[in-house]
Amino acid sequence: MKRNLRINEVMILLSCSRSTIYRLVADGEIVAFKNRGNLLITIESLELYRDRQILKFQEENGLESVSGCSRTCQGDLINK
Repeated sequence: MKRNLRINEVMILLSCSRSTIYRLVADGEIVAFKNRGNLLITIESLELYRDRQILKFQEENGLESVSGCSRTCQGDLINK
């Protein structure tokens, strides 16, 4: 399974811009590192970011669960 993603792949997964990804990295929201000049982002940090965003949404909207996914939802973002 692929454990690290390039910026372009993360942009597609999160449906956001390159600058947003860099901001999330700078803010410590997702974990990234450089390998041979390529910025790579760990799948684990994206899963944690997703879980935090789900919880935030649920708390802001008074919901316990969205689409059956709860805090214990630990599915992989990418199955490769």
